[in-house]
Amino acid sequence: MGRIEKSEHKNESGSENISESISDSESASDSESEGTPVDIINGLDKTLLYTVISDGRFLNSISAPKIDGYTFYAFYYDEFYKNKVEFPVNLKENSYSSLYAEFICGENLVFIKNPEDLKVIGETENIYLLCDVDMSGITVSAPYAFRGKFFGNGFTVKNLGIDRTLSYGENYLGFFGIIEKDAEITDIFFENMTVYLTFGEAENDGTENYAGIIAGNIEEGALISDIKITGTLYYGNESKRSLTIHKFCGEFGGVGMIDGIYSDLNFEDIKIKSLTD
Repeated sequence: MGRIEKSEHKNESGSENISESISDSESASDSESEGTPVDIINGLDKTLLYTVISDGRFLNSISAPKIDGYTFYAFYYDEFYKNKVEFPVNLKENSYSSLYAEFICGENLVFIKNPEDLKVIGETENIYLLCDVDMSGITVSAPYAFRGKFFGNGFTVKNLGIDRTLSYGENYLGFFGIIEKDAEITDIFFENMTVYLTFGEAENDGTENYAGIIAGNIEEGALISDIKITGTLYYGNESKRSLTIHKFCGEFGGVGMIDGIYSDLNFEDIKIKSLTD
C-alpha cells in the first residue's frame, strides 16, 4: 500500500506550489486489472482513490489528485518539476520510488497551451496562460457576460478576434459585453486584437449603448490590471442608435475610473473604425 505525503516548497520562478510525494504502490507494479482503485493515504489520514490502469508492462494513467484551492497540473519524477511523466509508462524501463504532483494556486483552472485551448471561453472559466498563443485564423466564442478569471502570466495572445452582434435586451458591446464584478483579467498583452461590433436586427428603443474593445461595461469590483492591447475596434451603426465608444471600455473609457479596479493599462494603440465609412 502506498502513502502520500504533503510538502510545500517554491519552484524556480518563486511562485508557491504544493507537491505530493506518491510512494510506489506494490499494487500498481503488479499490473492490476483495468479500473481497479488503489488506496493512497495522505498525512491527514484521508483516503484518495487513484485509478491505476495497467496492461501488463505499462501504467497508462493515474487519476488527478485534488487539493482545495489548487488545480492539479502534472506528475513528475522529481520534486523540482523537471522530468515530467508522460503516459503510458513502461514499468520495466522507468524505475522510480516516487511521483510528484504539481499544483497551481487557483481552483478549476483551464490551462492554455495552444490556440485550440482558447477557442471557447466560458462565462465562469478560469483561464491560465502557459505560453504565448497566436489565434490567427481561429474563430473564438466568448460570453456576453464574463465573471471568470484570465491570468495572462506575462504572456501574449496575438491576433485574437471576435464578431459580436448585439441581441435584444443587451446594451454593451466588446470582446465581452460585460465584465462582471467578480471577474479578473491580469498580466497579459493582447497584440493585434480585432473586434467587429454590430447591432443586428434588434429594435432601436432609444437606450444608450456602450462599446469598447475589451468590453462595453466593467462592473465595480472587477480586477483589471497589467494589460496592454493593440488592435482595431470596428463598429456598424446603420440604425443610428445612441452609442458611446471608447478604446478600452465603453462605459468608463479611461475617464473617471474607479480606484482599485484598474491599474497599469496600456490601450493607446487601439484604432476605432466605422464599418460604414
